[in-house]
Order: sequence, then C-alpha cells, then structure tokens
Amino acid sequence: MDDRAKTEPERMQLAGMALQNGVLVLGPTSWAVAIRTADGSIRTTADKRPSGGERISTKVPLLRGPVRLANMLRVLPTVRMAEPDARLGMESRTMLAGMVVGTIVTTRLRRRVGSIAVGELAAGAFSLAMTLASMRTGEVAAYHGAEHKAIGGYEQGIEAVEATREHPRCGTQLAIPMLVFSSVATQGALALAPRNPRVARIAGQLLGVAAATELFRAGAKGRGTALATAAARAGLKLQTHATTVEPSRDQLDVAEAALAALLEAEALVAA
Repeated sequence: MDDRAKTEPERMQLAGMALQNGVLVLGPTSWAVAIRTADGSIRTTADKRPSGGERISTKVPLLRGPVRLANMLRVLPTVRMAEPDARLGMESRTMLAGMVVGTIVTTRLRRRVGSIAVGELAAGAFSLAMTLASMRTGEVAAYHGAEHKAIGGYEQGIEAVEATREHPRCGTQLAIPMLVFSSVATQGALALAPRNPRVARIAGQLLGVAAATELFRAGAKGRGTALATAAARAGLKLQTHATTVEPSRDQLDVAEAALAALLEAEALVAA
C-alpha cells in the first residue's frame, strides 16, 4: 500500500449553497459562510449545524432525503442571524419576481390542464425554468460554480481552480427526477385526499424529494438503472448550461475561504 494513502486524512463529504455575495459550505457537524463585503474584503463565519434525525433517517429509505433537506433549510435562518450581510439567492428581486410570476402561472396551469399529473408536471417545469433563469442574474451562478470547484478540489485532493464547476452531488441532479416523481405522487395524494389539496401537494412534493434521493443514491453506488444514469446526465447538463458559470478568481477566493473556515470548525469539533 502507498505510504501516502496511509497518512492521507479521510476527506469529509461536504455540501454547499451559493449566495448572492458568497458561499455557504456544510460539513458533518458545522457550517461556514464566506462573503465578499462592500469594501472588497472577505469575511467568514462558522458555527454548528442542526442535524436532527439524520443518524436514524440515513437507514430508512424515503426518509433520508426529506430529513436532510429540512436540516439544510434550518441552517439558513442561523446563517442570516450570524452574518446579516449574507444574501441568499432567493432574496434577489429577480428571484422574488420569478416566484410571484411562477405562482400565478402554475396555479392557472393546474386549473386548465385536465390531467392532474400532467398539470403538476407542467406547473413544476415552469417553476423550475423560472428558478433557473433567475440564477443567471447577479453572481449566484458564478458563486455556485465556485462552491463546486472548492468542494470538488478538496474531495479530489487537487487545487480548486483545477476542479470542474459541475459536481455530481449537486442538488441540481435531483431537479428533473423530483419534478417527475412529485407530479405522480401528487396525483395519488390528491386522489386519496381530494378535500385537502394543499396537504396533498405538500405530501406529493415530499414523496418526490424522497424518491429522487433514492434514485440518486442508487446511481451513486453503482446500482443505478438507465433512469438513474439519464437523470444524472441531465443534472450535469443543467449545471453546465443553467445553474453555474465559471467563477472569477475573486469569487473562487471567497469559496476557498468558506471551505477553510468549515474545515477549521470541523477540526475543532473533532478535537
């Protein structure tokens, strides 16, 4: 065995999110954010992250996806309180306008399309298109690329600048299968609870997240079907053409600062 392999520290599996003005990175026990401030400097903040239910849910199919998503969303208010100058992608005027337009159009699509599943699919596709379009404004897509390069470089043991801006574990990989599974699941939920359409749609969305996560996990472990392979390829295409752009050196510096702060926070927890 290579002596270097014996001494090489085990690399954590990280996640992240692009902000309007920086990058958020999440580790097993901590989160760290780095932002580019108004004066051009980089400021980092780190803290413990919520992880309720993850140990149990990882062993339960269809539960791990929604639990992980919920815990990631629970981080966001904490980040905003700890770093008030951080700006989430969803806080941009363009994205907010897209959400309003998306809500109006998707409501009409659901009413006009005869088939529930087709209506949900059309509404979801339009909402996804609006989200992808809004990511191309400002610096979100560039910081998304920077986040992928920093995390990918760390995981591969190479310089961030050498890593690709597409990452196989990006949430974009779940977008298309989640859209399809949610549409089918929502139709079933509405059939079972026609008097509670709001609850049925929420249940359908959660089932969509759960099913897409299981498909993704199967593909990542080499047990994927043709469907998993096709979904993965589509997700990478979305990253290349819609959700990321090549970051500047300044943007990559911010992502690397977030990664460094995260690794320091995890090391302190381990110690």
